[in-house]
Amino acid sequence: MNRANEDPYSFMKDYFKRELSEAYFGADKKRFGRKISQRREDRREVADFGTTILHNLFSIRAVPT
Repeated sequence: MNRANEDPYSFMKDYFKRELSEAYFGADKKRFGRKISQRREDRREVADFGTTILHNLFSIRAVPT
């Protein structure tokens, strides 16, 4: 809390970055499901990586030509 008192602008800048990150996680959970059904750690990592790739593909805002 001391950092918020010393430099409120910097604190709020970092705070709202976190808020955006949490919003993205929430949107991904809603879109792709909350649970990873794989049990093996390597498969869980692949499923998580796939979700990240899909998130990035859906986030691209390309204008069709």
